Amino acid sequence: MIDITPAAILNTWLPLQKAAKYAYPDSGPKLEAPVLLEGWRLGGLIQPNNFGYFAWNGKTHVVVFRGTERLREWAEDIDSLEADCVIGPEWGRVHTGMQDMFMGVFPTVPVDYVDLPGNDIEVVLLGHSVGGSLAIQAAARLAKYRPAVVTFEMPKFGRATFIETFNSQIKNCIRVEDHLDPIPSVPAGAGYGHVGDVLRIDGGWAVDVEELHSLDRVERGLRRLLQAAA
Repeated sequence: MIDITPAAILNTWLPLQKAAKYAYPDSGPKLEAPVLLEGWRLGGLIQPNNFGYFAWNGKTHVVVFRGTERLREWAEDIDSLEADCVIGPEWGRVHTGMQDMFMGVFPTVPVDYVDLPGNDIEVVLLGHSVGGSLAIQAAARLAKYRPAVVTFEMPKFGRATFIETFNSQIKNCIRVEDHLDPIPSVPAGAGYGHVGDVLRIDGGWAVDVEELHSLDRVERGLRRLLQAAA
């Protein structure tokens, strides 16, 4: 099984997630492509709007979705509109806007590794913020590869039937959530919930929603968690 323990998340999956923000850096120039950890090779970019990338290292393939560029506006505008999941009726009802967002990038997401021996590859899906909802939608389509999923501060996406179906097919899924970040609690009400297991962290005190939701804060929280366990 793919390692998604806190140490592996801190040392491998979080740096690969951070690389997805190459097109919208907090400082410095925009880059043409993400800068990856040593040993990882870029396979391609998820479009439109440079919404992520896919890469590989040996038999391990990763698909990474970035968060939204303007979190505050997204958080204020999110609603609870729902629709049937396009994967099939057994997946129930999901959030309309996040499903529409995934369908917009779907043509550039690798979801079929037909040229690779199925038992010899590992697939990992990563996503931050709304990108987490894209990661679980991609994972649902890659279920036959038994993917691992790690999301960071993702909002709720599906209702009970989606959650039940997802959890029955995807057994290795972790949501990393800071206890002060408000985004994992939206959309409020309307029967939405989360998939997988949660890893709660404490990145320290902050009041600004952008800081509460940042990947740098996730890194601090993971380091504090590991230090406390040492």
